[in-house]
Amino acid sequence: MRTAAVLNGRPAVRLGLRENVAQFTLLVIVNAFVGAMVGMERSILPAIAEQDFHLVARTAVLSFIVAFGVTKALTRPVSHRDRTNWSITSRIATLRNRGSSHG
Repeated sequence: MRTAAVLNGRPAVRLGLRENVAQFTLLVIVNAFVGAMVGMERSILPAIAEQDFHLVARTAVLSFIVAFGVTKALTRPVSHRDRTNWSITSRIATLRNRGSSHG
């Protein structure tokens, strides 16, 4: 078993794939999922645009995809902010409940 070197009270950085196999595996998995999502978005959205919204022209389909992407990009920060606020609020409530039970 290898022990990590410590420098100034912090573990030293270990380079290489063997030392960072977990992080590398996670990176590969995340990239695979992102690639799959982009691929699905590019292949499924035009079909939805043609079938459900009866958009036949390529320009109309392209504008549908762009509108979907812009909407997704604009709503992501808002949902992240709400999730963060909810998380902070729930933590404060948990701390209050712990404090009142010991009082």
